[in-house]
Amino acid sequence: FRSQIISELSRALNLGDGLLEGGYDKCIEYILQDTGANIDDLKKAQEPIHIPSAVPYKERKYTESGYDTPTGKFELVSTVIEKLGPSSGLDCLPTYRSSLDNADPSLYPFILFTGSSISNAYNSRLHHIPGLRSLRPRPQADIAIEDAEVLNILHGDEIEVSTPLGSITLMANPSAMIKKGTISIYHDYKEADVNTLISWNHLDPYSGFAGFKSIRCSMKRKESSDAK
Repeated sequence: FRSQIISELSRALNLGDGLLEGGYDKCIEYILQDTGANIDDLKKAQEPIHIPSAVPYKERKYTESGYDTPTGKFELVSTVIEKLGPSSGLDCLPTYRSSLDNADPSLYPFILFTGSSISNAYNSRLHHIPGLRSLRPRPQADIAIEDAEVLNILHGDEIEVSTPLGSITLMANPSAMIKKGTISIYHDYKEADVNTLISWNHLDPYSGFAGFKSIRCSMKRKESSDAK
């Protein structure tokens, strides 16, 4: 399904990618090209088919033949990072570093994480289908029951979650699934866009991945006169 959407977009945008523009079946044929199987066989088969080129799993294969590293060994000290030198600020030996941002913990005592899955949505896909959106129509923050009790927050109350970049207003959902001191917010409500609370340069220094689960934030209950 995803490949079909990408193929149709490629044709509509005239990207010049012959494989993608060839359609879903052509993409599957490309994936299968080294297996000895073809898409027609898969469509006809009622059960999994035998792949002649399949190689049985062999224990300790990498120990015997070498790993995909410059040394061919299992590296505790990364030779790739070592070559970058001290100026990179990276450690060639695995070292724990807190992934939290630098916001003042006395002002922002909670940890915000986003990106958790909910049953009726898959990232931005499906989330705006009316029937599915009706399962969780309002943007909400899942918070720990202990934190809700301390702050006198009840289910359904409007709360304000803030970082140094700004604030959004959501419905409170105290939950036993949430660890004390943390707040979970789903990321695809345009009227309460949690991404606006996350700095663009708060990134993992090794992979460059955004720190969606390590943002310091604050939380407070909004009084009725202040609520929207």
